[in-house]
Amino acid sequence: MDRWVVDAILAMLFAGVTAVIAKQGLEGISSKWGLAVRTMFVLATVIAIAFFRVPVAEVKSIRWSPVTFLSFSAAMTPLFGHFYSRAISNRKFSTVTAIDKGSFIVAVRLASMIWMSEFPRKQ
Repeated sequence: MDRWVVDAILAMLFAGVTAVIAKQGLEGISSKWGLAVRTMFVLATVIAIAFFRVPVAEVKSIRWSPVTFLSFSAAMTPLFGHFYSRAISNRKFSTVTAIDKGSFIVAVRLASMIWMSEFPRKQ
């Protein structure tokens, strides 16, 4: 099995586990405080991983184009976290996660608009 397939499966598993644990973690606290606590742990973990796994040469050679896209992605992440946390703290978990799967459609449509040449075209 290709490494990217294993990585995709692991990402799917971790996303599912994260969603369930986040729902439990929001009991008794506001979704905003829950998001802040989660974000602090995510930040610390990501920095630790990057510190030990990213070569210094790669850090020094970064270009602005990837930084721009990563910045936009970073701006979307807390918005997702805010609305998702608020939804699962106020509604039935299974309904919220089912609606969240619609992000697949958004991702495919946006990707097709950005990278049209990389998608097979109908003959």
